[in-house]
Amino acid sequence: MILEKVKIPKDVKGLTLGELKILAIEIRQGVLNRVSNIGGHVGSNLGITELTVALNHVFSLPEDKLVYDVSHQYYPQKMLTGRAYGFTEPERMLEVSGYSSPSESSE
Repeated sequence: MILEKVKIPKDVKGLTLGELKILAIEIRQGVLNRVSNIGGHVGSNLGITELTVALNHVFSLPEDKLVYDVSHQYYPQKMLTGRAYGFTEPERMLEVSGYSSPSESSE
C-alpha cells in the first residue's frame, strides 16, 4: 500500500502518476472504511480526494498554506499527514477527529 508510506505531504511529491492514482484509490477506500465503521462525511471527502493528492504533489506543504472551507473535506489531508490509521485501523478510528482539529498535530 502506498498510503502506508505517506507520513508527511512531502512523501507525495516523489510519487509517479500511477502511484498517485493508486494513492487516491487507497484514500477513497479509507474514507469508506471509516464512514462504514463509525460514521462521518462521505461525498465531500470522496469528491476532493484527487484534488488533495494533486495539491500535495504540486505544492510544498506546509510551507505553502492550504485552507479548506469546511472540515467535511479534510479526511484525505488527514491521511496524507500521518493519520491514515484513523481510516484504516478500526480500533484506532476514534483517535482521529471527524473534523479538522487544532488538537491533532500535523505538518
